[in-house]
Amino acid sequence: MLETIDVVNDLLAEGGCADILYFDFSKAFDSVPHHRLLIKLKGFGIPGYIIDILENFLVGRSMRVKVGDVFSTIRFILSGVPQGSVLGPLLFLLFVNDLPEGIKSILKLFADDVKMIVDPVNFANITLDLELLELWEAQWCLKFNVEKCMVMQIGLSNPKNQYLFGGESLRLVDSEKDLGVTFNSNFSFEDHVRNSISKANGTIAWVTRNIISREPSVMLGLYKSLIKPHIEYCSQAWAPMARHGNWALILELESVQRSFTRMVNGLGLLTYRERLDSLNLTTLLERRVRGDLIEMFKIQEGFVCYGSDLFGRTGRTVAARSKTHRFTTREADFFAQRVLCYWNKLPAEVKRSESVTSFKSRLDSFRLKGYKENRLGHFWEFSYDIYDRV
Repeated sequence: MLETIDVVNDLLAEGGCADILYFDFSKAFDSVPHHRLLIKLKGFGIPGYIIDILENFLVGRSMRVKVGDVFSTIRFILSGVPQGSVLGPLLFLLFVNDLPEGIKSILKLFADDVKMIVDPVNFANITLDLELLELWEAQWCLKFNVEKCMVMQIGLSNPKNQYLFGGESLRLVDSEKDLGVTFNSNFSFEDHVRNSISKANGTIAWVTRNIISREPSVMLGLYKSLIKPHIEYCSQAWAPMARHGNWALILELESVQRSFTRMVNGLGLLTYRERLDSLNLTTLLERRVRGDLIEMFKIQEGFVCYGSDLFGRTGRTVAARSKTHRFTTREADFFAQRVLCYWNKLPAEVKRSESVTSFKSRLDSFRLKGYKENRLGHFWEFSYDIYDRV
């Protein structure tokens, strides 16, 4: 997701445009042909005796349907990987692994979700890439559902190309949910944020109606398990940076936590800071910055296999990848820009942690000491901004 946003930002720089083409496999896990899958596995160099085990695992399965006390006739399963098994998703990923080969546009795959990020100015190259996708699906018998394939066009200068795939025009959409995050043609995440706030407030209303106890331990457990996930999921992709123009949205997000903490027994008349200190919580804004720092640590130390091209190094300081254009306001909101200042201010002993768990522990210890001393210049100062504004 972070790499996708970075690519689109580059295309939009200096008044450019971008198209995101979304593709949907038709019955993806049920349609993988067994014979072709085994051919691909042999091509990976998997030993023959393991191929035999996998063939035995896949081939010869049968099924029937029961309605009431009546069974259908037994049918043999001629394709597909067993869903619910450990091997099923792995075998599917191995089958589609060669999909990007030969395609010049940027192709991103996650399980059975495929998207292609293109510069619409290069229409001829995009057409060739679409033809390669059609050849791939014909060769490997894993079809795309053209009715569910779509294109989202971003940028004021977008030429609004019409793309043909499988003999049909790709449907044009203004927004699309990508791995749970709503993208729109304005390349703004306000829609996603407001939807998340609405879901969180709806869950708070459910808690109000159905949970009698207002004890801190009960309420805190409900908040962390049912409400907070709505307003924190994938925040590294969409979080608004604390700057002029974003504060209304930031405070709207914060209002979810503010309203919930007022419901806890004994805390309703306290200030927001006192409520959070009592529940051992931080402001949502600070917590999102903490999440950015943890993601940065994972990328820098190689705990994840993505994002390494988002950053560079200048001596001991990490910098965003150099670009040839001036940064736009949109790019300043992006993870690779907003995280740098506070990452570079972290003590070396925090950044030299051996594991993600160790980093979180050291980061929280560093934060606790600085927060109690009201020390400025570090990521917890966002909480002071929130307290002043509410």
